[in-house]
Amino acid sequence: MSMTTEERLDKLERKYRHLLVVGGGLVAVLGVTLLLRATSQEVQPGATSQDVKYTIAAQQFMVMDENGNPSLILRSIKPGRPDMLFIDENGMRRMALGLTECGPGLTLFDKDGEGRVELSLSEHSGGLNLYDKNGKLHMWIGLMAGESSVTMFDKNEQPSLTLISSESGSVLGMADKNGKPRVALSLTKEGPGVMLFHKNGENGAELSVTESGSVLGMADKNGKPRVALSLTKEGPGVMLFHKNGETGVELSVTEPELELEFEQGLTLFDNNGAARAGLHLTKLGPRLALFDKKGKPRVGLHFGPGLSLSDKDGKPPSIEPGPGMMVSDENGKPIWTAP
Repeated sequence: MSMTTEERLDKLERKYRHLLVVGGGLVAVLGVTLLLRATSQEVQPGATSQDVKYTIAAQQFMVMDENGNPSLILRSIKPGRPDMLFIDENGMRRMALGLTECGPGLTLFDKDGEGRVELSLSEHSGGLNLYDKNGKLHMWIGLMAGESSVTMFDKNEQPSLTLISSESGSVLGMADKNGKPRVALSLTKEGPGVMLFHKNGENGAELSVTESGSVLGMADKNGKPRVALSLTKEGPGVMLFHKNGETGVELSVTEPELELEFEQGLTLFDNNGAARAGLHLTKLGPRLALFDKKGKPRVGLHFGPGLSLSDKDGKPPSIEPGPGMMVSDENGKPIWTAP
């Protein structure tokens, strides 16, 4: 029985669909075979470029799960910037590995797709960043310029605590909500120290202990020193400063066994840091000295045996026991003495 034209077309269509299915399957099997063969040749020990006969090239590869959703994406869109992205069953990115302009990096994401951990390496530093669920930076751990450090940030991403360790020593710094330093604890080769800062970040007080002694300094809101208390090998001392930072008053006590000229003394300075008056107790007795604006001694009052006085020509001093007084010119040469 002969077929009609409609029946012939229907039979031909079914045969064509069958060829498409079979042909597509063969192409898929052949593709997998070539990929496995190329991969196996690539990892064989001792393989050379001549042994590799197959290469698959593309800007992007996608690995799909059983539901047809992408779970792994390998791509290289920009030259020298390849990256690999891992995706969970909900379509959320969970891990990214790539090469950026600064260097290689690894990022871990939470279930909502927010980056929570970043590991990066550049030419001059390497670090680990930790973020909260809102993407705010909360901690940085890294190595930069030979210094290992840990920095913690507040909810506004302002640094609040920093720990630094280097060859010269260790420092622990604390800052306020504006990121201004307020407290610093340090331990260096010279010794331990504590620094307190004004709210504008200027140094307010500093306490340090070294081999030569201990010093407590206080400064105004502009960072200018105003008070200094010290205890050194020579003895204790107090210094008061003008608002421009120049020395205003100096009080010191030295140890007798050091055989220094002054054992106790009080010196007053002008705004330019030049000595203007001094009251001292020496081994030869008490002495009062007045200086001009250049710091040259002009008037001296002294009492005690064995005090040296120069004549008006600046000749070698003579020994004059008892009280005495001396007036000098602007060049420091005596012009009048008594007795």
